[in-house]
Amino acid sequence: MTADTHRGNNDCPNDTGGTEAQEKLRPTELRDFQQNILTILADGPQHGLGVKADLEDYYGEDVNHGRLYPNLDELVEGGFISKSELDKRTNEYELTEKGRSTIDAKLRWMAKKRGVSIPVLEGAGE
Repeated sequence: MTADTHRGNNDCPNDTGGTEAQEKLRPTELRDFQQNILTILADGPQHGLGVKADLEDYYGEDVNHGRLYPNLDELVEGGFISKSELDKRTNEYELTEKGRSTIDAKLRWMAKKRGVSIPVLEGAGE
């Protein structure tokens, strides 16, 4: 079963409550693209075009607005990031505690699988 087909299933054993919008997307269901957005925002708040530029640097190709902004909106709805209006045309996105703990958990899991230690994360979020 893919993350997209599982999304919205309220019978998930990891159901922790929360709003309906937040239940639509669980940390283990994030797509790589969404995880990369969280990783970028771990450095601090950014506007959408800043996130886009960092993603393009990582992927080595253009990132379409039609891909970026729906994913940002989905992360906001899921409670992983917050969105605030800088001006009438510019929004700023910032990692929430849920988003930070999500990428920290993923990083710890990856480090464990690789047999490496990441001192800054040891004991964090456990």
